[in-house]
Amino acid sequence: METIRENLSWYTQDAYGGATTHHDGKWVRLAVDSDVVLADAIKLLAVKRMPKGGRIIS
Repeated sequence: METIRENLSWYTQDAYGGATTHHDGKWVRLAVDSDVVLADAIKLLAVKRMPKGGRIIS
């Protein structure tokens, strides 16, 4: 995450910095109200770690 942090908007950087770290990572709440924040959300999802067990449950 730290490798892409500088490529995120100030809004997303602030939200990420203020998010609590849990046992499974950080949960970041973003108001996706612009193309910039949408692009940030896509970047964050691209670097998300797979959960234990190796699959994402939808």
